Amino acid sequence: MAGTVNVGTVANVARTVTGTVGVSNFPATQAVSVSALPLPPNAALEAGGNLASLVTLATQLQQLIELNRLILATLRADNLILASLAGASVNPGDMLDETTFQ
Repeated sequence: MAGTVNVGTVANVARTVTGTVGVSNFPATQAVSVSALPLPPNAALEAGGNLASLVTLATQLQQLIELNRLILATLRADNLILASLAGASVNPGDMLDETTFQ
């Protein structure tokens, strides 16, 4: 470190200190353990497998959504077959409509 440091005034006369200070024994980086860092007062803590439960529920929800899509596609196909058997004009493209579940 180099530069000029003003160390105050004595009898309204400024004193200046010049020179360098060696810091070669100071490491460039410091290892810090994350577990040693303090948490904010309202920080959420994982306890009792809550996060794992949420992941499981999200996976099950995706499976239910896919199952609903399959059921809807089957119902559409059945309705088109019934309409065709009843003599109605059927457009096969009606089965290609995408359904969004939210």
